[in-house]
Amino acid sequence: MKTTVAFFIGIGLFGGTVCGQEKEVDPFNDKDWQKAKMIDDAPENWEVMWEVFSVPFADAAKLRREVKDAGKIYELLVKRVEEKKAGLEEFVVLKGSVWKTSEAGSYEEYIYSTESEPPELPNVVKKVRKIQKWWIC
Repeated sequence: MKTTVAFFIGIGLFGGTVCGQEKEVDPFNDKDWQKAKMIDDAPENWEVMWEVFSVPFADAAKLRREVKDAGKIYELLVKRVEEKKAGLEEFVVLKGSVWKTSEAGSYEEYIYSTESEPPELPNVVKKVRKIQKWWIC
């Protein structure tokens, strides 16, 4: 009887330390729940707007050095375009859907000569009459 009681006490201690209780589960730390929450909270579409302004380099550098806020720089550039002190060279809007694969491409054409021909002489060359002067002494 003593061995049976000692045996059960040993199993109880061993089982409690090795097999112990499971860790407490945090439902907010579940990866599947976080992914489902992110999908539910995500917008359906996204949009990126890109504008290219033409300003003299010195003005652009001065703007960047003096004004640190990108929103303020954009506001000043738009104001300059309205006052005709800067130009809006390019305006691009990219749109896409969330959770969908998208692909975008951009192509620009630069035209330059690849070969040149030497200038041609005219077919008819004007004859110049040489005037000779005779000196009589």
